[in-house]
Amino acid sequence: MTLPDHVIVYPAHGAGSACGKNMSHETTDLLGNQKKTNYALRSGMTREAFIREVTEGLLPPSQYFAMNVAMNKGGAKSLDDILKKGNIPLDTATFMALADHEGALVLDTRTPGSLQQHISLMPFS
Repeated sequence: MTLPDHVIVYPAHGAGSACGKNMSHETTDLLGNQKKTNYALRSGMTREAFIREVTEGLLPPSQYFAMNVAMNKGGAKSLDDILKKGNIPLDTATFMALADHEGALVLDTRTPGSLQQHISLMPFS
């Protein structure tokens, strides 16, 4: 609260995140505006009241959170390693089993034309 109003704020969590608690959808703001509009930056709040305000109602962190913290602290060997681990082709049965186990929602983002072209190129048995 003692920093000047012209300081630019870059939130670490967005409005839709588990930690976001309905904050603004903007990705930057001036601290002065946050002091006027942010529910947790009311003047005269004690440290304890601030902590209670921003932590009340938070759900437990997701299962992947601890792994993300470790990755953020330790860094990654290289982007190529991350891409290699994430780009593992799956056969249909494995994909369906994983998607079912995780309760995944699969979105087909292909255009209708590309889908039709793909279907017409599939061999018939």
